[in-house]
Amino acid sequence: MRIEMKTLYATPDRSIAAGTTANLPDDEAQELIDKGFAIPVDDETSPRRATAGKTKTSPPATHGDGDEVPDASVAKVTEWVGDDRDRAAQALKAEQERRGDRARASLVDHLTKMLHADPGDPGDPDGDEQQ
Repeated sequence: MRIEMKTLYATPDRSIAAGTTANLPDDEAQELIDKGFAIPVDDETSPRRATAGKTKTSPPATHGDGDEVPDASVAKVTEWVGDDRDRAAQALKAEQERRGDRARASLVDHLTKMLHADPGDPGDPDGDEQQ
């Protein structure tokens, strides 16, 4: 089964970096998917294409205006959050759960600042002014 790793995967026999794809035996791949360490890649319909030395991926179908935090680029996650503090909290939690110690610092910083800003601050992402 072809999968894309969300985290580093290492065994005595192989090492697969986060963000790369690999073919693994179905049972091994399914276990990684079930534990949230990988996502399945359907070569027939997937727009993912490998280029020399790089792996390009398109965000999963969960991005956009849905209720689920997109597993996508910092720009896409930031766009999904907008100025919604509840979404910022969701996105921060999802980023830390998905990536652990490898959470993207720029996204974590942005979301943390948003969550800790005073609602009355002029630089407040919510734009709410208290009177």
